[in-house]
Amino acid sequence: RLGFITACPSRLGAALRVTISLKVPLLAAAIDLSAFCRSYDLQVNQEHGNATHGSVWNVTSGDGLGMSEVDLINGVMEGSRMLVALEQRLEQGEPIYDAMPGLGNEASPGFPSDCCPSRMPDMDGFLSVAAVVLKGNPEVYSKLRRERTQMGVTFASCIKPGMDDKGHPSGRSAGMVAGDDLCYETFAELFDPVIHRLHEFLPTAPQPSDSSSAKLSNTAIDKSRSYVLSVFVEVRRNLEGFRLAPACRREERREVECLLTKAMNQSEKLHGSYKPLAFSQSCAPLVSGIDWAEQDRLCAEGVLFAEPSSPAQLAAGIGRHWPDARGAFIAEASDLVVWCNEEDHFRFRVKQEGADLKAAFGRAFESVAALEAAVRSTGGAGYARERRLGYVTVDPANLGCALRCAVAMKLPCLGSHPEFPSVCKALNLQVAWRGDRWDVSSGSTLGVSEVDVANEVIEGCAQLVSLEELAAAGSAIDDKLRSLVSQ
Repeated sequence: RLGFITACPSRLGAALRVTISLKVPLLAAAIDLSAFCRSYDLQVNQEHGNATHGSVWNVTSGDGLGMSEVDLINGVMEGSRMLVALEQRLEQGEPIYDAMPGLGNEASPGFPSDCCPSRMPDMDGFLSVAAVVLKGNPEVYSKLRRERTQMGVTFASCIKPGMDDKGHPSGRSAGMVAGDDLCYETFAELFDPVIHRLHEFLPTAPQPSDSSSAKLSNTAIDKSRSYVLSVFVEVRRNLEGFRLAPACRREERREVECLLTKAMNQSEKLHGSYKPLAFSQSCAPLVSGIDWAEQDRLCAEGVLFAEPSSPAQLAAGIGRHWPDARGAFIAEASDLVVWCNEEDHFRFRVKQEGADLKAAFGRAFESVAALEAAVRSTGGAGYARERRLGYVTVDPANLGCALRCAVAMKLPCLGSHPEFPSVCKALNLQVAWRGDRWDVSSGSTLGVSEVDVANEVIEGCAQLVSLEELAAAGSAIDDKLRSLVSQ
């Protein structure tokens, strides 16, 4: 059974190690070479300081147990031949997305996306919310494993991210995605408990909706203009009648892009230009997309997006057919960007300097409404909604009003206080350190309206600024912080 006997159990089997040394500088710079080779059961490591060849990459055979010597050698040869071919394509300025697992026409390797195996895989050590629910209630897997929605989205494709990616202890990923708006109903026996854990409640009443900026708080977040650097509003929307990124066909994705560009040209409130990703061949005015150098610059500025790279995103099918029918509408004033087919059909993003979150909110939702009206005028449907869950999104963590409001802040005194994270949690705010500033953002948007989400951020950030001002003036704030945390 074990093949040739070796002192180290890891070398059992053929007891053979095959290595080919390659120089692939462009490929190594363009992709995660180690992860790419692992998907083909190969190992790779960089060799530094070779006097003859300079830096080289050693491509080595994987586990030899259960493999013949010929199979191991052929695997390394074929893998190395593929790496060289990809390097040559990059030398010619050609894209190589079609060769990347999860970015081509096929689903990423791993758990099948068409039909679940009869037996649920061992989920020991898997940390996503879906994995935890399935481990506690495995009969849900047995009941739903053959099911699919009326639009053909399989249960297997929805849970594939949680089956391929173990997750991380510090994160709280859903571990499952929706391939169309019907998934939340068809697979409710898994989606509902996952949503309950993600949002800490499961709604039964209709999701409220109110995006009137006139109802926003007039509270000034930062009167002195000393602490707030910028404000950011992001809104996610998907079109009714179309499958979502994990399951849509190439033609559906192109139709979504076409609806965006048509609406952009027809709406008086949407003035700007559409930038298809480099090498995208779906947009008639720019058949090959924008220039690669321009894309790099726009990505660095946060205006455009790059291909997905995390195992969970690739397993979710977000990267299929990359970069076809992906791009961004950029407003003339450069304060509004609409990402097309990145994860959800549309992501409206408004960033403005200063502390006027109310103005950014108004700009975002004016554009959201204008695009929907323009799409309807061309014969398209509106945005997909579910009665209880609100606007339909790929990731169940974004359900509800599918809105994120964020404020970039300098809080040198309060931010260094040990109670700061607890204070933010008490105010229902999320907080993250971004190198030189705090990113303070909204929490769950399920069961609350757009106005309620924004007001919570406005009022909460105003409180943080007030506490910072007290601390900076030398006043004691410990009692105030304890009072907030205990509420």
